[in-house]
Amino acid sequence: MTDLEKILIQQNEFLQKTVESLNENICKLTEEIAELKEALNKDSHNSSKPPSSDGYKKPNPKSLRPKSDKKAGG
Repeated sequence: MTDLEKILIQQNEFLQKTVESLNENICKLTEEIAELKEALNKDSHNSSKPPSSDGYKKPNPKSLRPKSDKKAGG
Protein backbone atom coordinates (compact mmCIF):
# COMPACT_ATOMS: atom_id res chain seq x y z
CA MET A 1 0.00 0.00 0.00
CA THR A 2 1.39 3.37 -0.96
CA ASP A 3 1.58 6.40 1.28
CA LEU A 4 -1.13 8.11 -0.74
CA GLU A 5 -3.51 5.19 -0.22
CA LYS A 6 -2.85 5.26 3.54
CA ILE A 7 -3.55 8.98 3.69
CA LEU A 8 -6.76 8.55 1.70
CA ILE A 9 -7.93 5.74 3.98
CA GLN A 10 -7.27 7.88 7.07
CA GLN A 11 -9.14 10.81 5.54
CA ASN A 12 -12.04 8.55 4.64
CA GLU A 13 -12.27 7.20 8.20
CA PHE A 14 -12.12 10.73 9.60
CA LEU A 15 -14.86 11.91 7.26
CA GLN A 16 -17.07 8.93 8.13
CA LYS A 17 -16.74 9.70 11.84
CA THR A 18 -17.54 13.35 11.17
CA VAL A 19 -20.66 12.46 9.19
CA GLU A 20 -21.85 10.11 11.97
CA SER A 21 -21.32 12.84 14.55
CA LEU A 22 -23.18 15.40 12.46
CA ASN A 23 -26.08 12.98 11.92
CA GLU A 24 -26.35 12.45 15.69
CA ASN A 25 -26.42 16.23 16.22
CA ILE A 26 -29.12 16.63 13.57
CA CYS A 27 -31.29 14.00 15.26
CA LYS A 28 -30.89 15.63 18.68
CA LEU A 29 -31.68 19.09 17.32
CA THR A 30 -34.70 17.80 15.40
CA GLU A 31 -36.10 16.26 18.61
CA GLU A 32 -35.44 19.47 20.53
CA ILE A 33 -37.20 21.56 17.87
CA ALA A 34 -40.23 19.27 18.01
CA GLU A 35 -40.37 19.59 21.82
CA LEU A 36 -40.09 23.38 21.65
CA LYS A 37 -42.82 23.64 19.00
CA GLU A 38 -45.08 21.47 21.14
CA ALA A 39 -44.46 23.68 24.17
CA LEU A 40 -45.16 26.81 22.11
CA ASN A 41 -48.53 25.47 21.01
CA LYS A 42 -49.73 24.89 24.56
CA ASP A 43 -51.84 27.40 26.45
CA SER A 44 -54.22 27.29 29.39
CA HIS A 45 -56.92 25.59 27.30
CA ASN A 46 -54.94 22.52 26.29
CA SER A 47 -52.58 22.05 29.23
CA SER A 48 -52.41 22.49 32.97
CA LYS A 49 -50.87 25.96 32.65
CA PRO A 50 -52.66 28.83 34.40
CA PRO A 51 -54.41 31.46 32.24
CA SER A 52 -51.94 34.12 33.35
CA SER A 53 -49.20 32.27 31.45
CA ASP A 54 -51.02 32.68 28.11
CA GLY A 55 -49.47 36.08 27.52
CA TYR A 56 -50.94 38.30 24.84
CA LYS A 57 -52.23 35.59 22.54
CA LYS A 58 -55.41 34.88 24.48
CA PRO A 59 -58.27 33.56 22.37
CA ASN A 60 -61.38 35.69 21.88
CA PRO A 61 -64.21 34.81 24.27
CA LYS A 62 -67.11 32.97 22.67
CA SER A 63 -70.70 33.12 23.86
CA LEU A 64 -72.43 29.86 24.70
CA ARG A 65 -75.85 31.42 24.00
CA PRO A 66 -77.58 30.33 20.80
CA LYS A 67 -78.40 33.07 18.32
CA SER A 68 -82.06 34.13 18.31
CA ASP A 69 -84.30 35.32 15.50
CA LYS A 70 -85.42 38.42 17.43
CA LYS A 71 -84.09 41.93 16.84
CA ALA A 72 -81.50 43.33 19.20
CA GLY A 73 -82.53 46.08 21.59
CA GLY A 74 -85.57 46.83 23.73
